[in-house]
Amino acid sequence: MAKIKKTRISTSPTLDICQGFALFPNIGTIRAGRTFSAPPGKHIINTGRKTILLWQFSATVDYRIFAGICGPAYATLFDVSGEINSDTAMLKVELDQAAAGVFAGLTVFFPYDFVVRSGSVKWTLKKGFYTTWKNSFHKQDKTGYKIDLLEKLVEFILKKLKEDKKGGDGKIEKQKEPMKGVSQEKKKQTGKEDEKEEDEKEEDEKEEDEKEEDKDVSVSSFAIYSQVENQFAKLGEMLPQPTFSLPIDIVPHIEPLAAVDAALKAVWGGFQVGPRLDFIVPVHIKPSGASLDNKRLGTPKIQNGALTMTGAHGITSPESITMEMTHQSEFKFGVALYTSISACKLFSFNQATPRLVLNDLLGIKIATDPHCNYLTSVIGNLNTSEDVGSCDSEKISVVFEP
Repeated sequence: MAKIKKTRISTSPTLDICQGFALFPNIGTIRAGRTFSAPPGKHIINTGRKTILLWQFSATVDYRIFAGICGPAYATLFDVSGEINSDTAMLKVELDQAAAGVFAGLTVFFPYDFVVRSGSVKWTLKKGFYTTWKNSFHKQDKTGYKIDLLEKLVEFILKKLKEDKKGGDGKIEKQKEPMKGVSQEKKKQTGKEDEKEEDEKEEDEKEEDEKEEDKDVSVSSFAIYSQVENQFAKLGEMLPQPTFSLPIDIVPHIEPLAAVDAALKAVWGGFQVGPRLDFIVPVHIKPSGASLDNKRLGTPKIQNGALTMTGAHGITSPESITMEMTHQSEFKFGVALYTSISACKLFSFNQATPRLVLNDLLGIKIATDPHCNYLTSVIGNLNTSEDVGSCDSEKISVVFEP
């Protein structure tokens, strides 16, 4: 029996779609940027579970930075280890991660997970005194708090340009020459007319400035992105689902709701409610084959996060492993109802009904053909793999399912 040491299979050292594979190879992908995130198991804040009397607290905060223009693409990262027994090779997939999407701009995300648990002391004859715990508060956001640095930078530059422009418009007041041969009454009347004209001119200039401010261009970052982890053992694949959502706020058109929104805006908040249209691109990613020392094994059977393949006879001490990574993209359309309430720029409540996927309702499947790429690693290597080519062509098919 030959052992296969833990080996990293990945498109890049950390999950980065800028260094990944094109979602649609016939179209290609843009790689003019980078994504930065903490390595697996590392966090900005990770308190662990802290217990104070009958309360438990835990907090985890990560970071993710998007810079430049990248995509549409996907990236993957996972470890494999296993053994060869006679003609059968078994590979266990662990620590799997995958991401897919497209982005442009400069954005920082802070995904977080906050949990508060309360305890209850109980007593039984068999156990004696013991404590049971339940979640009193759980707030998790895998996308996290967003800071659009590109938008902030553009706002700062425009503000500085306005200040410089106003500072350069120094007004020189003309001294009025005394009018000879004109009565004092006439002088007063003429002076009042001049002041009125100046006031009207200042009002016109103020209106022009306000119009110019309204013409300011708003520039912001853009991202349709999804990242998942530890799905392979449960699903037999990795399934990021980049989604573009278009909320339609009906609050301004309903007077009582508009009054609530106005009240919340007075305390730096707001209120939104209405339908939300979603465009979803599920990306099915999985290892569909493997080779040991360039000897291709049979089609894998995937079960409980492991690949079982035949055709390993004669392989006693493999030095390299090549994984065939297959991905297929779908296109789905969904609708949901959403509500968003915020106040004081700190408190926010966002909730939505379960999404109704129209494709599933109508029995329509829109998807590309599967496409595969090869990743090769030296067995025992825990760094990035080498991309050694792709296979198959990519088409879009529409299938009507019962």
